[in-house]
Amino acid sequence: MDNNSSEVFSVSNPGSPSKTGAPSIVLPVEFIHCPRDHLVVLLARILQSLVDMNDSMTESKQIHTQKLTRFHSRAPPNISIEHYLGRLAQYSYLENSILLTAVYYIDLLSLSYPVFSLNSLTVHRFLLTATTIAAKGLCDSFCSNTHYAKVGGIHVSELNILEVEFLNKVNWRIVPRDFNHETVCIRSASPVSEIKLSVSATNDVLDMYYYRTIMLVGKIDDLAVNYCLAGRSLSESGSLKRPGNEMDWTSCSLSSKRNR
Repeated sequence: MDNNSSEVFSVSNPGSPSKTGAPSIVLPVEFIHCPRDHLVVLLARILQSLVDMNDSMTESKQIHTQKLTRFHSRAPPNISIEHYLGRLAQYSYLENSILLTAVYYIDLLSLSYPVFSLNSLTVHRFLLTATTIAAKGLCDSFCSNTHYAKVGGIHVSELNILEVEFLNKVNWRIVPRDFNHETVCIRSASPVSEIKLSVSATNDVLDMYYYRTIMLVGKIDDLAVNYCLAGRSLSESGSLKRPGNEMDWTSCSLSSKRNR
C-alpha cells in the first residue's frame, strides 16, 4: 500500500530550535514517503508517552488488581517499545500504513472496549496484535501468524486468541475510515450504508495521524532530535486539514490526557 522511500526528508537547522537545541529532521508531508526508521521512532515516542501517563494514573499496587484483559502481560516485557516496534517492522516487513494503523487502533479499541488501557502491561501484546491485523486488512500479501508470533515473542496459539479478541471487540471494522468517534461507537449497531464517513480515504486518515504524531512528539523537550514536516512549522503540522475532514483532535487519544 505504501513504500518506504526516503525522498523529501533532510536534516537541517530548525528555524525555531527546540528548548534542548536539538537538530531538526524534516519529514515528508505524506506518510508513505517517510523513512520507516524515523516513523518507528516517532510512533514509539508517542506510545511511550501514553504508556507513561496511564501508568502514572494507576498506583503500582493497583496495576495488578485492575480488571485484566487478554492483552495484559504478567510483568512488563524486558524490551523497550521502540526496540519492539522496530523488531516487528524489520522482521515482519511492516509498511508505513500498518504502523500508523496500529496507532489508529488504539482509539478504535479504547472506544469499543473501555476496559482496555494502553500501559506497560498491554502495549507489547497490543502492538503485535494490531500490526498482525493491519497487515491482513491493508496488504495484498502478508506473513503467517506463526511468523508474526515468533517475531513478537509469544506462542502462535496466544496470538490467535488475541487476534480473535481484537476483531470481536471492534466488530471486524479494521480499515481506517473516519475520525468520528461517535460513529465508531455505534458501528456495531448500524448498517454500513447508514454510516456517514467524515474521511473516506484510508490514506487521508493515516496522514492525519501522521501529522498529529509529529506535532505531539515535537512538544517533548528531552529529545536528541526534533521532527517537523517539510515546509511547515510544528503548529501547522498538527492543524493540516483536507476538504471534508472534520476530526476533533481534542477527542483523540493522542491529544487527550487519557487514551480512553
